[in-house]
Amino acid sequence: MHFRNLAFAGSLIVLGLCVYWLLQPDAAQDTEQSSDEVASQNEEIDQRLAPSKLTRVVEVPEPNDPRVNRLPDGRVEYLIAFDTSMQINQNADPLQSIYAVEQLFADYRYAYLIAFDTSMQINQNADPLQSIYAVEQLFADYRYAYKENPVGSENAEITQQLLGKNPKRIVFIDPRCAALRGTELVDQWGTPFFFHALSGQHMQVRSAGPDRQLWTADDVFVENS
Repeated sequence: MHFRNLAFAGSLIVLGLCVYWLLQPDAAQDTEQSSDEVASQNEEIDQRLAPSKLTRVVEVPEPNDPRVNRLPDGRVEYLIAFDTSMQINQNADPLQSIYAVEQLFADYRYAYLIAFDTSMQINQNADPLQSIYAVEQLFADYRYAYKENPVGSENAEITQQLLGKNPKRIVFIDPRCAALRGTELVDQWGTPFFFHALSGQHMQVRSAGPDRQLWTADDVFVENS
């Protein structure tokens, strides 16, 4: 009797293992399908957030730069860079070729057209608060590229980074921007904006207002900044 009970228990174990084995392919298939669905969803998200969908990048020179030839398709040729490239390997001194190649990299930079459009809106509206919003958007564009604000304590120091003095030489301000005075961004009264980084992700922008004095009643800034 005891032997029969053991045999019956063994049969149940074998039967359970068989059922488990038969169900494994379906379970694996369900897992695989679930993973495929997740991957598909992630791909759709990546496509929607792709940088090419958010901003267009082109090479741009200074305005009216004689070194430049604009092509009909929108591309820009740096004529002086062309001359530089023709000097590579044309001198007996190999160091001269190194200098030429390094000069090509020195002339290489990018511009965000969306940021250019934003910069052209500064001081173009009777409401000075709109200029504050435009400058804050420039910093948002910078953070999109570098994940943090430009670092500095002075207007000129920060503006130079928006003009391309950054690791990737990305230019965020159109050289034709009316608010650009040398290497400073100024308000509609000609006073440099005051920039104060509240954090790595938030830059307060303040205009001194009509009296051109900071920290007075007519200063213009976003209240929740």
